[in-house]
Amino acid sequence: MHRRKTNVAVLLVMVFLIAGLSNGCSWIQKTTKGFTDMTPKEKSTFFMGVYNKNFDETMAIAQKPTLTEDEKKMVRVKKEILTHMYSAMAAYNLLAVDNPLITDNVAAAIVREAEIRKLIDELLGLVDRLVAATIPSAGVK
Repeated sequence: MHRRKTNVAVLLVMVFLIAGLSNGCSWIQKTTKGFTDMTPKEKSTFFMGVYNKNFDETMAIAQKPTLTEDEKKMVRVKKEILTHMYSAMAAYNLLAVDNPLITDNVAAAIVREAEIRKLIDELLGLVDRLVAATIPSAGVK
């Protein structure tokens, strides 16, 4: 009898979990925008998310007690990229989010946005190169 109650409880939990996930996924599909459709504030939030994720990953690696030379080099490079990215994000916020109605800010914000996207590409390229160096077969397709 006890086993049957447990099975029913597990089944109910699974039903609610599946229902929740299916509703969650449909919500994500309805609200996810392409980058070009995002408002400046949404882009700023996206940039900050990328920055925070990379900052946290870099700090986690830097705090390891035994770092390899490749890890030390990666931390140094990522720190430099993240420093430039933070400055560019602050400028983008000032131009596009805080003062979007000033005509001169639009062109300057576009330049900053391009700069931030280039820095994100550099971060992704750095990770790709590190993976390829660490796992020789990763670069082969």
